[in-house]
Amino acid sequence: MANEVQLRICEDIPQTKPVIKFKSKYLKWKYDADYKKAETGKSCKNCRNCIGFKYHDKTYYKCNLQGISHGAATDIRLSYVCNYHREVENV
Repeated sequence: MANEVQLRICEDIPQTKPVIKFKSKYLKWKYDADYKKAETGKSCKNCRNCIGFKYHDKTYYKCNLQGISHGAATDIRLSYVCNYHREVENV
């Protein structure tokens, strides 16, 4: 009888992200959007939501989707990508 019991533990457990308490809403947005280093040809550099601001001879890049602030928390890297990436349409 003990040989007849089959455990299917791995099949019943859904794969979810762990719940993490973040210091800011921007860090939470980056975690939820799976913002990470791009491995394919897609990147923030050619996304329609990427905006560049020039300030004192430097350009700071921001994502329109997460909101714009004057702080470093909303800065994005051009070599990264998120789940909301949308290519710029060439006209």
